[in-house]
Amino acid sequence: MSLLHNAEWKIPHILKVGEGHSICFAFMDVTELVAGSSIRRAGVKGRRAWAAQWDGVGFDCDENFMRVYVSEANVEVLKTLVNAHNEKYAQHDLTPDENIGYLDVKSLFEKMFVIDGMHRTVTLQEAQKVWSSGNPDTPHTESPYLRVRVQIYNPSVCFMMAVLAKASNDSKQVHVSEDGLERITLTQKVVESFRANVEEGAKVSETMIAKYPMEQAGCKKDTAVKYHAQLVGMAIALEGPVTEWLSATIDAYEEAETQQAEVTYMTQPRKLTWWCGGVVVWWCGVFQS
Repeated sequence: MSLLHNAEWKIPHILKVGEGHSICFAFMDVTELVAGSSIRRAGVKGRRAWAAQWDGVGFDCDENFMRVYVSEANVEVLKTLVNAHNEKYAQHDLTPDENIGYLDVKSLFEKMFVIDGMHRTVTLQEAQKVWSSGNPDTPHTESPYLRVRVQIYNPSVCFMMAVLAKASNDSKQVHVSEDGLERITLTQKVVESFRANVEEGAKVSETMIAKYPMEQAGCKKDTAVKYHAQLVGMAIALEGPVTEWLSATIDAYEEAETQQAEVTYMTQPRKLTWWCGGVVVWWCGVFQS
């Protein structure tokens, strides 16, 4: 059961609103992608799961794609390319293909920023490095891990990026399962977006912040406000060093392939309470034995 189900988020509604910020589909080198939404860590366990699927065959671009956004400074450059692409079809009374083709990002932009698909991105980037090392005399363009299909969004999507990223992940087969920590990091990104869109000095409550993603998600259930407000309070309390420590600790346990890495809310694990940075933290599953 996902966070979206518990909180009454409407996936079709979120994706529909997000589509209003979409510019085009294209192909590009995976090496030119960096984190954008960062709603959860690209953990060791998740990367291993993807790597096992792609071993020797690479990325199936017809089935998979990443959602990304381009920086504000480069929106017009991209729109010019899209218009030129569409014009070629219009001259022959054809409907434009949704893919505008291959983008040489290095010659156009600095980078593109991943909204949804960071596990895939990081895994492919690691595989590309290994492939390049093992094939030093072969052009890098022949690597099965290099080219990926992306849906490119206008940066105007950033106000709802965390919500869109979560809905995108839950709208398809979930290759990397949600964990307890993701609920915190996702909410932290929502809080970050809220702060960026509120007037400086304005009086803000956890309830106000809770209603911010609910409006984006088409959630009209009054009882969900309390649920979200509780998440907001916890997310704010754990911001910064505490979350960084949790992420690093789980990564270390996953690297060691121990069940202590499990952070779950579906079972009844041992409960742990500890004092960290002046905040009493209650967590399920970080240190299961």
